[in-house]
Amino acid sequence: MMEKKTFILLLTALLLLFVGTFDHSLWTSDEPRVAEISREMAASGDYLIPTLSNRPFLEHPPLYYAVAGVFWRVLGTGNEGFGRLASVLFAAGTLLVVFFGTRALYSEGVAAWSTLILATTTDFFMISHKMVVDNALAFFITSALFSFILAYRGILKKGYVLFWACLAGAFLTKGIIGLALPGVAAALFCLWQRDFSVIRKAWVIPGVLLVAAVILAWAWALYIRGGKELLSTFFLYNNLGGFASA
Repeated sequence: MMEKKTFILLLTALLLLFVGTFDHSLWTSDEPRVAEISREMAASGDYLIPTLSNRPFLEHPPLYYAVAGVFWRVLGTGNEGFGRLASVLFAAGTLLVVFFGTRALYSEGVAAWSTLILATTTDFFMISHKMVVDNALAFFITSALFSFILAYRGILKKGYVLFWACLAGAFLTKGIIGLALPGVAAALFCLWQRDFSVIRKAWVIPGVLLVAAVILAWAWALYIRGGKELLSTFFLYNNLGGFASA
C-alpha cells in the first residue's frame, strides 16, 4: 500500500500537468503547426501519414500527431487544451514511470520526491504544457531506460521486452534519434559494466527484428502513399540529413 504522504506528492505532481493547459491559445513556434497536423489527421481519419495543408509533412513519424488527433476528434477543437491533452498524457506517463521505477530501485520516499522535482523543473513543466512531439519522445526514452536497468537488476521480468517495445515507440515518435539515444545509452552502460552477457539476456535478435519490422511498416506506408519520394524525404533528408548537418 502507498503511504498517504507519497500519494499526495504523486497526485500533486500529476495535477500540475493540468495547470494552464486550457487557458491560452497556441504558442509559437511549434504548437500551431503540430495542432494543425493533428487536426488534419482527425478530419481525414488518416492517422498514418502526417499532413500540413493537406501535403505530407514528414519531419516526424505519426505517433504523437495521431494521439493528439484522437483527442481532437473525440473532444472537438473548441479549446486548444483538448489537443494538449496528448502532451499531458505522455508527461503523466513519464512521471509515473519515474515514480515506479525509482521506487523499485530505491524507496517510496525517494520516488515521490523525485517525481515531484521532475514535475516542477522549468523545462519539463513548460514542454509538458505544449503540443510538441518531445513529450512522447521523453516518455518512450524514459520508459526504455528504466525497463532496461530494472531488467538488468532482475527486478522487472519482462523489462527487456518493454525496452525494445519502447524503442519502437520512440522511432514512431521522432525517427532514428528515438532509437539512437536509449540504444547508445544501453550499449555504453554494458561497456561500463564490462558485462556482455546482456547480449544474450536482452532478447537482442527478437528486439532488433521487432524494431526493424516497425521501421519497415512505416516505410511501406510511406511508399504506398508517395513512392520513393516520401521515403527519401523522411529517411534521407529528415533523418540522416539531420544527423549529417548536426
